[in-house]
Amino acid sequence: MPITLAPAQQEEMLSAARDAFRNAHAPYSNFKVGATILTERGTMYHGCNVENASYGLTICAERNAIFAAVAAEGSNMRIQAVAVATERDGPCAPCGASARSSLNLAPMPWFCSEVRRAPSRWSLPGCCLRAFACNPLFFL
Repeated sequence: MPITLAPAQQEEMLSAARDAFRNAHAPYSNFKVGATILTERGTMYHGCNVENASYGLTICAERNAIFAAVAAEGSNMRIQAVAVATERDGPCAPCGASARSSLNLAPMPWFCSEVRRAPSRWSLPGCCLRAFACNPLFFL
C-alpha cells in the first residue's frame, strides 16, 4: 500500500522535482521533466530527462533519480514515493521504462505529479492506467 506523506514533505519533493526540471535537456521534444524519489531511508534523490538524437540513449527523469539512489544506497534501495514536475497542463504518468524500474524497487510506490501547482496523486497501477492500457505481464 502506498505511504502517506505530510503536505510539507509532498511540497518538498515537488519543489526538488521543479528544481531538477529546470536542468532537463530536451532539445528534441521540448518536454522537460524533473523527478524526485524518496527512499525508505528517508533520503531524496533527483533526476531530469536527458534526450539524445539517438532516441534509445535518452533517459527519463524518474530513472535518473532511481539510478542515483541505487548508486548512493546500493541495490537494496527501496522507493517510497516519486514526485514529478513538468509544464504539462494535466497529470503526467511515468513512461513504461520508469514505471517498470520503480516496480523492481518497490511493490507500490506513490506518485505525485504537479498540475499547475496542484498535485495529482496515484499509485503505480493508477499511473499505468493513465499512460496506456495495462498489460497483465507489466505487473509480473
